Amino acid sequence: MEALPETDPGLHSNAFNVFDSLFLQPFQRTEFNRSRFTNAIPVVLNAPPASGPQRNNVQDTQNNGSDLYCRPCKKKFNNVATMQTHVKSAKHLTAVKKRGQISGAATKGEPQAKQERINTKKSPKPSPFGLSAVQPISPDRSALPSQHLSDKPRVVIDDMTEKLNQFKSTDSTLDVYMQLARENYHLQRPKATAKVLMAACEHHQDQIQIPAVVLARLFCIYDMKYAHTFYLSLLHQIYGVLPETIKELAMSHGLIAPILQKKCQDLTRQWTQDPLLLEEAGHSFAQLHTLEPVETSLLALVLYHLALALCSTQSTCSPCDHCQRLRQSLAAVYDHIGHHSTGAHMRLLNIEEQALSSDSKPDLLRQLLPMLVQSTENDDCERMHRLNLVIKLLDGFDYPEIKVLWNIASARKRYDLLALESQLPGELDYLALLWQSDGNKVLLQSDSDRQDYLQRLSCCLST
Repeated sequence: MEALPETDPGLHSNAFNVFDSLFLQPFQRTEFNRSRFTNAIPVVLNAPPASGPQRNNVQDTQNNGSDLYCRPCKKKFNNVATMQTHVKSAKHLTAVKKRGQISGAATKGEPQAKQERINTKKSPKPSPFGLSAVQPISPDRSALPSQHLSDKPRVVIDDMTEKLNQFKSTDSTLDVYMQLARENYHLQRPKATAKVLMAACEHHQDQIQIPAVVLARLFCIYDMKYAHTFYLSLLHQIYGVLPETIKELAMSHGLIAPILQKKCQDLTRQWTQDPLLLEEAGHSFAQLHTLEPVETSLLALVLYHLALALCSTQSTCSPCDHCQRLRQSLAAVYDHIGHHSTGAHMRLLNIEEQALSSDSKPDLLRQLLPMLVQSTENDDCERMHRLNLVIKLLDGFDYPEIKVLWNIASARKRYDLLALESQLPGELDYLALLWQSDGNKVLLQSDSDRQDYLQRLSCCLST
């Protein structure tokens, strides 16, 4: 829980709604990364009390309904500086010492059996995810600086913390816990939200995946290490796949897409669960600024391939929107680690599926153009053959951009230097003229896209 701040005024709970699935997309975390605010407000719930007179100094000057009240001396102060001067004074120290002696005398005569009952309280249950167990939230809020919360929210928070302690002592439903977590989250209190969710995990083991996945999303905002731990634990509980199995697949076959795809198909053959959590866990690993960017990217690939294999066996329609989305995520990760050819392959699979049923042929052809340019630059004849079939299906050769690029690719394949040096440069000039005149059937609409396209095609002529 130390990774979470007590309050975070900059947390936009509507924009980053951790109660919605897939709220985090690949390489999107930089837009709402709040990890630098984890220690912005150094307030710890249930901190162990210090021993001796120092404890009385701290507690007794803060715990009587005001931040600036001294209980031993029964005095209220107008500012912190005055109070700090007072707690160092001889009068205050004498009052504290006297108060401690009275308190000790009051407890000295207590029966031994009562003392034993106090000392033998049940230890908290272990957390299902190996983190520190959930401790009861004290309703005392006097340690929180008053500038962070107005009086009205403080009353609401005090009421909610009392509710949580009441829930733990009764057989409250999971919905009650989740509602309390939502209220805390919308009050921009990440740590209290996490404590409620952990309590829900502890008291509703049969439905643990519901609060646990929300807790994982919350940690995605502040600490990805904890988020990864939660996701991997959830995958083990729901799908039965060990974290070690996922890591072994990542390190052994992560960069070899066909083998990894086959391994994931074999692993998910008997699975019947929804693949959505696998996709969401993949998103948590497909992020920038992680401690081990290569390893986390490989883990993301494994999780996406597992989700895709499971989704493919369950899908009853073609094209399947979920499968298409997973291939887009795979393409983004492959591009991120420099495997652009595999990323293009994933996008091409999506376009091939859509080409059979889509009415928006120009949009699909615009998606094909970067792949066609890349295949031409790399002289990738195998992919060019596949692209040719899709282009014909979409009537792509009716567009001048594709016609010129295909002529260049064919000339490079034949090593036709005459065409590359003499004929095709004229076709590029003619393409530029077509763009300038209105009413022509063209794909590229913006000037920046057109200039970039001409520049890349000119490089294809000279290399």
